[in-house]
Amino acid sequence: MKPDRRQALRAYTADIHERLHHQSPFTDINAGRFCSEDVLLMERLHEKAWRVYAGPENEAAFQSAVGLAPKDLFGMRTDATTARRRTDRGGACGAAYVFLGSKFGGALLGRRLAEAGYLEAAAKMRQSPADKSAWRRLLNTLETLTDAEFRAALAEADHAFNAFRLS
Repeated sequence: MKPDRRQALRAYTADIHERLHHQSPFTDINAGRFCSEDVLLMERLHEKAWRVYAGPENEAAFQSAVGLAPKDLFGMRTDATTARRRTDRGGACGAAYVFLGSKFGGALLGRRLAEAGYLEAAAKMRQSPADKSAWRRLLNTLETLTDAEFRAALAEADHAFNAFRLS
C-alpha cells in the first residue's frame, strides 16, 4: 500500500513552510502588528508567486490536478500571457498544494486585515467554494499519481514555496 501522499508532501515541505510562517509580513499580520506597506508586500508576494504558473500552457495540467485553470485557482483577474515555469499534472499538484494551502492560511490572515480596516485586502484573501472543491480534488489526484508524477509534485511544491520568499 502506498503511503499517504498528502502526509508525504507535508513532511517534504515542512521546513520551508515553517520558515515562511516566520517571514515578514506574514508574522506581523498574524500578530496584528502591521502597516499598509506590509499588506502591499503580502499582495505582491502572492502575485509574484502565482504568476510563475499562470499561463495557458499550464491550463491542462492544473485542470487535471484540481479542476481549475491557473488564473481561477490563483484568483487573477486576467490571464497571464505566458507562465514563467511550465509543469505537468504531477507538478501542478505540488504547486496547487502550496497555493491552495496559502489561500487557507490567507483566510486566517484576512480576518486580521479586516479587523484592522483593510477590507479590500481581506476580501482578496477569502476562500471560495471552488477553493474547497479544488482542495478535495487535489487530495484525490495526489493518491493517483505515479511515482514519477509524485516526485514532480514534491519538486514543484518546493519551488512554489520558494516563490513566496522575499529574497
